[in-house]
Amino acid sequence: MGLLTRDIALDLGTASTRIYNAHGGIAVDVPTAVAVNTTTGRILAIGAEAGRMYGRTPAHVKVVRPLRAGNIDDFEVAERMLRHLLMLAGRGRGPARTQAVVCAPSDTTGVGRRAVLDACRVAGVSRVRLIPKPVAAALGAGLPVQEATGTLVVDVGAGTTEIAVLCLGGVVAARSVPVSGDVLDEAIRTRLRKRLQVDVGRHTAERLKTGLAAADAAGRTLTVRGRDTSTGMPVTLAVEADEVRAALRDPLERIAAEVVAVLDRCPPELSRDLLGRGVTLTGEGARLDGLEELLRRATGTPVHIASEPGTAAVRGAGRCAEDPSLANLLEAVSR
Repeated sequence: MGLLTRDIALDLGTASTRIYNAHGGIAVDVPTAVAVNTTTGRILAIGAEAGRMYGRTPAHVKVVRPLRAGNIDDFEVAERMLRHLLMLAGRGRGPARTQAVVCAPSDTTGVGRRAVLDACRVAGVSRVRLIPKPVAAALGAGLPVQEATGTLVVDVGAGTTEIAVLCLGGVVAARSVPVSGDVLDEAIRTRLRKRLQVDVGRHTAERLKTGLAAADAAGRTLTVRGRDTSTGMPVTLAVEADEVRAALRDPLERIAAEVVAVLDRCPPELSRDLLGRGVTLTGEGARLDGLEELLRRATGTPVHIASEPGTAAVRGAGRCAEDPSLANLLEAVSR
């Protein structure tokens, strides 16, 4: 008897990796992080456990993020991570051949695409099909990507922000901008060092970023624990929300400028569609405080945040894995 075939969708992100089992939903949603013993090469932890180790490891242990800006930065670690996560996603299903629909950044080079295909194949995927991430995100957000009407998606991830105008199932105009969650976190860290002489970790900066709206609504300051840059001693400070917002201003304005640049490249017929339909925000950074209003002012169009924006791309790719009628959205096939 031959092996059963298992169809999945895969969103390999800089910060998170998600696997969607066709007709079963999201089976894996973990940080893209691997803890490696640099002396022996042994992998100590993958996913959430490895993420918790970040900044807390001894010298011989390194926490690796094997993807950067949607491209594979460390092939061997990425392959070992994928193999482990595919096993988690298939737990209880018995032996099966795996076919995957994989989200790919719109500007990934041929070399980058080949690296993704090769890593999936080495990890045990028998067939890989690629879908541009903005198309997957739009599909997961419930947008009519196959209709003869323009749709503008802004997918704010950790490594890149994908901006794309879609029509008839294809990408009309797009940009992949290296301004994203990681850049915003670093902007916060830089401002705190310069203005308050306190050094904080990446996770602390991320908490400041995501806690901004709640702190504003409650009229509270944000508590920071870090290291005093002048004394090297641990310190706890209260940071005004405006201080964090000021750190985010320049990178967010750059995203807005890139969205306007993509709009400028659209044919007039599509521009008319977009004026009414507006911008749809997806990705982990979609709910970032201030981004929605900034894009509304910059574009003069409505701005909508997708339902469950962080998982929109993998859910859209999952629909392609489930529904053969969406095969025209897929970009490449590797057998």
